[in-house]
Amino acid sequence: MFDALKNMFGGNPQKFKNNADKKILVVEDGETDRTVACRLLEKEGFQVKSAVNGQDGLKVMEHFRPDLIILDCDMPEMTGLEMCREIKDDPDTRDIPVLFLTGNSSPDNILDCYELDAENYLPKPLNAKLLLSQVDSILNEKNEA
Repeated sequence: MFDALKNMFGGNPQKFKNNADKKILVVEDGETDRTVACRLLEKEGFQVKSAVNGQDGLKVMEHFRPDLIILDCDMPEMTGLEMCREIKDDPDTRDIPVLFLTGNSSPDNILDCYELDAENYLPKPLNAKLLLSQVDSILNEKNEA
């Protein structure tokens, strides 16, 4: 399945070098999107953990401090917006960049994402090149800060 998706989106240039020390948390309730995002990021050398909702994501963060969180908005039990609010309200985690990846592209939802200090918002369906470009941009900006 991954090879078919890779062919569909085209090959990825190896933009990411020495990413074994970079940690990314993918919080997504859709199994396909979660699996594809994790595999794309792992192929680029990142350490990747995943969770199926905001509550699980916060639990993962108790022992895995990510350099970036990729977060769906609409999930059961705790939405991505609620998780982002908790992350940004906590002085220990507020500096972790959040990239929303979601199918809810209503103007209100997009504004909610940015009002919570998310770095960016990507619409679904997942576009591999766009996702990797955003990850690269966000992590490079974080390293320069």
